[in-house]
Amino acid sequence: MKLPPISIDILIFVVFFVLNMIVGFRYRGKKQTFKEYAIGDKNFSTATLVATIVATWMSGSLLFLDLEGTYSSGLYYIVAIIVGRMVGLLLTGYVVGARMGKFLNDVSVPESLGKLYGKAVQATAGVSTVLSSIGYIAIQLQIIARILTILFNYEGPEVVTISAIIITFYSLSGGVKAVTFTDILQFFTFGTLLPVLALTIWNHLQDHSVVANMLTTNPLFSFREVVKWSPEFMGTLVFMTYLMTPSLPPQLFQRIVMARDTAQVKRSIGYSTIINLAISLCIIWIAVMILADKPGLEPNKVMQYIVNTHTYPGLKGFLGIGVIAMAMSTADSTLNTQRLCRNYCQ
Repeated sequence: MKLPPISIDILIFVVFFVLNMIVGFRYRGKKQTFKEYAIGDKNFSTATLVATIVATWMSGSLLFLDLEGTYSSGLYYIVAIIVGRMVGLLLTGYVVGARMGKFLNDVSVPESLGKLYGKAVQATAGVSTVLSSIGYIAIQLQIIARILTILFNYEGPEVVTISAIIITFYSLSGGVKAVTFTDILQFFTFGTLLPVLALTIWNHLQDHSVVANMLTTNPLFSFREVVKWSPEFMGTLVFMTYLMTPSLPPQLFQRIVMARDTAQVKRSIGYSTIINLAISLCIIWIAVMILADKPGLEPNKVMQYIVNTHTYPGLKGFLGIGVIAMAMSTADSTLNTQRLCRNYCQ
């Protein structure tokens, strides 16, 4: 398929990819031990750990899920993700992470499980991590393809292929340091985009009172209507309980063992939870404004409506690299973790 014509939006994409290449190239070929390649030199600041945790946690797929879930389900979805995700992350950091002192020199989940339960469990964990990582990376690349289709009506494989090559290049050649510092770049990219997009949509609304009116009249945003013994609310509680369950995916495990001690683990998770909450609320607010502005959309058309109605040249490209940054920051961490776990598959 023909590539879209050169424009300011395309130039924004080019600059973004070049910056990622520069940051990744800085660590390419540096002499590192395997341990330094895997978890660094234990000299990361708390702010750096927070940025890479948030960038890894807030994936491109999560952006679409939260926009579409809030638009279609209101408080049923919002209550579940706000309470569930935040409590789940805090429990992971302050309950699980606080007890990981003896594992902070390990490089992966299979290594730690192998110490506890032997080679068979270690190999099983390695294979499971690799298989799940392949699927998770594929989802993030699919998100990149989806945003390109929405922005430019472009379905060719070139940009997705370039994204995959760049991610593979710096995550495999530079190790965790390359991934971490590209995560910081990507964190600031989408962390700036979301407030700018929310403010732009707010300014484009012809009558701001429609938002307040929707929040007071739509039963999906009425606590009295939502919080009651109904099948829908029971589903919310089940979903929320699932999200609240402490979990330690390989990517988060790697971020935790990059810390110097358990005190830094708890600080990093605590600050990350606050920032994740702010980002989630921003995404929710964008979905609420779109619902007030244009009710009746198919949920999977929400992003399309945002692009067609509330963006302009420049912002459209910024939105594109913001979504791609969220996808890349999760994919690179997953890819790097997968490579470490492959060593324990035998």
